[in-house]
Amino acid sequence: MKFSRRFPIFVVLFTSLALPLTAQEGTTDDPILIEDERLQTETEAGQKSVIEKETWEQKGARTVSEAIQFTPGLTMSKTGTTLENTTVSIRGTSGQQVLVMVNGIPLNNGKGDAVNLNTLSLNNVVKIEVIRGGNSAVYGEGAFGGVINIITEEEPPLYFQGDIYGKAGSFSTYTGGGDFRFPVNFSGTLTGNISGEYRMTRGDYSYESSQGDVDRSNSEGWADNAAAGLDWNIGGMDRHRISLKTSWYQGGRGIPGLMEYLTPEARLDDSRLNLSTRYVFTGYSQEVLDSEFTWIRQDSLYENSESGTLQDHENSSLRGRVDFTLPMGRGVLTWTPFLGTAVSSDSLTSTSLRSSDGTNLPGEAKQTALSAYGRITLTGQDFTLTPAYRWDGSDTSYAGWDSRSDSHSSYSLSGTYTLPFYRRLTVKSNIGTAYHSPGFDDLFWSGGAFAEGNPDLLPEENFNWDTGIYLTPARGLELTTVYFQSRTKNLIQWMPTAGGTWRPVNIGEVDSFGLENSLSWLQPLMDENLFMELSGTYSWMKLTDTSEDSINQGNQLPYRPVHSGSGSVSLLYKRHSLTFSSRYMGQRFTNMANTKDLAPALIMDTVLLLQFESGFYTSLAVLNLADLQYIDKLGYPVPGREWTVTGGYRF
Repeated sequence: MKFSRRFPIFVVLFTSLALPLTAQEGTTDDPILIEDERLQTETEAGQKSVIEKETWEQKGARTVSEAIQFTPGLTMSKTGTTLENTTVSIRGTSGQQVLVMVNGIPLNNGKGDAVNLNTLSLNNVVKIEVIRGGNSAVYGEGAFGGVINIITEEEPPLYFQGDIYGKAGSFSTYTGGGDFRFPVNFSGTLTGNISGEYRMTRGDYSYESSQGDVDRSNSEGWADNAAAGLDWNIGGMDRHRISLKTSWYQGGRGIPGLMEYLTPEARLDDSRLNLSTRYVFTGYSQEVLDSEFTWIRQDSLYENSESGTLQDHENSSLRGRVDFTLPMGRGVLTWTPFLGTAVSSDSLTSTSLRSSDGTNLPGEAKQTALSAYGRITLTGQDFTLTPAYRWDGSDTSYAGWDSRSDSHSSYSLSGTYTLPFYRRLTVKSNIGTAYHSPGFDDLFWSGGAFAEGNPDLLPEENFNWDTGIYLTPARGLELTTVYFQSRTKNLIQWMPTAGGTWRPVNIGEVDSFGLENSLSWLQPLMDENLFMELSGTYSWMKLTDTSEDSINQGNQLPYRPVHSGSGSVSLLYKRHSLTFSSRYMGQRFTNMANTKDLAPALIMDTVLLLQFESGFYTSLAVLNLADLQYIDKLGYPVPGREWTVTGGYRF
């Protein structure tokens, strides 16, 4: 997959500079509404937060990672600019233990890498679901700490719709793109969509070090994102629906390396191609047969001419699933059984795999898996109750090693209850298990004398539960508080052996518990056109090593802050907004002994967004207002103050 690195940057300049001069504001017939209940509680599993497009636009988000960073229970790990690697932790789990999906299709690969959220564009995204809490019975293997589900469409378009935009920002960063949705035939039963975005940055920035201000060089890069799809509602009766979708990403960037060990010549080129087809049948009794087949190809090439390093990885995933749902009612109760099965095949061809005789081979590691799952949702006037069960079996093989077989059973029980005498208060609880299998790198990786995989690793296992209270005491005011607790066994950690080689091993236990709190308040100030919106989150989290005979027993795990939070205030006038927001990250230890740490950080942003009745819009964002020098991950400085100007047109 090769794409041109050229893009019509004039779109950026025209929309960023000309829009404020040409767009004229008109009166709007769309006043801001305060809904009685905006909170959403999921009936399946996990405490769920939904981030809408208007929310991340008001806060100046440029990538998926920035769109979700204000969610309680999440910790972001940034290594540089918006093109450098950024991963997410949910409730203290690692980035590898978070399942990232687009429209329900997993992006996690068999290699075992955490998904880099900066490779995912917001271009055609309508909302993002963040599900906190591990639950393999509902979401499958990999949903160990939680799920990020990125949704790119909801309802088929009735008429031609589009969005064209451009951005310019600090470090010579430019973005341009478009998103179009349209009916293909006159009846509207066949609809399509196409979108694309190009990003580029010079990337270099300065940071503070023991030698004073130092330039962070080799941070330039580029990225292409594109997607297209067709949806056919056969006969227009919603009985038979067929969809075909494709999306792809390709990018290239410099890898500047650690602050102490710079790699000014290192480069990474990576790509991802996703093809899927889906057929949904809905019967007259509202029974639903849903089938989907997906193929994903993810390639990466790392090259450092200075050290003579070349690493080439080609990962393919083929997945298929068939689900069946049949709602059944009796009196005021509704039973909804859900049954399904899934098959998958993952393969990795890599120059960094180690065969059983210790040699590096460009061989192919493979894993095939079969899953069977089911759940029943019982819905009454005031409650829902959903027990779920899933069985997963897999076979993994690579050159010279004995094929290994693993099987796991997972369960969960979720319930919601709304007080009949006070409908503004809902309680939701979840209890269940989750597991995460070691990736191909964990099992077979070869780093020469520096590191090696461990084919005897056991899957990580987790038991967790949580209880949340969702309260809307007044119109426009929402309050939530969630308590969670979990215990992890067989945690995979890379540790040095007696000979100095790093190797992954299963260690004892980790206990975690904490509180996740959020508040949102939308309040009119003068009339139906002027509002103030306040929001805030606060998370308190303890993750401790409880392994027997561990010298670090009782210590907090590295990079997991005990205290974190966020807050924002927005002034909303018609379709315009002015937002001040901040994020706080508490002290984070950088070693298991808890003797070294990163200082707390408070990052403040401001965004002015203007949206005109004509369809034009523009925004000015200043991120990290105080120009704070901080680090999310030891050795990787985050850029200081940044600005971004955006202009676009929606129709």
